Amino acid sequence: MNHIVIEAKCFYHSDKKENEAAPECCNFGPNNISINCLKFNEGTNQYCPFLVFGSTRTAIVLTDQNGITTNSSSYWGDLKLSDEEWLIKEKEWMEKQNSYINKINGDKELES
Repeated sequence: MNHIVIEAKCFYHSDKKENEAAPECCNFGPNNISINCLKFNEGTNQYCPFLVFGSTRTAIVLTDQNGITTNSSSYWGDLKLSDEEWLIKEKEWMEKQNSYINKINGDKELES
């Protein structure tokens, strides 16, 4: 199975007017980003106007068996680091996340 990770934020409540209904694409409610946000107006290939995309240099996303994100972490692409500093930071960051995942796996093995 392949996955695509999109970094996004919902800004629905930022300028909501009183008694205004959420867009139809908010199947799971505002601020619960899903594939529906990208299906706002499929006829014209428009995504929800409240959906804003971001970017990171490096990201890791941990999901459950249903593909729901349970944890994530990232380094922002706007950090002013040299290529060598990026490699060091990414290595530190991946070791930290690997330790976290191993802890989760260890906890699950203990539960079995």
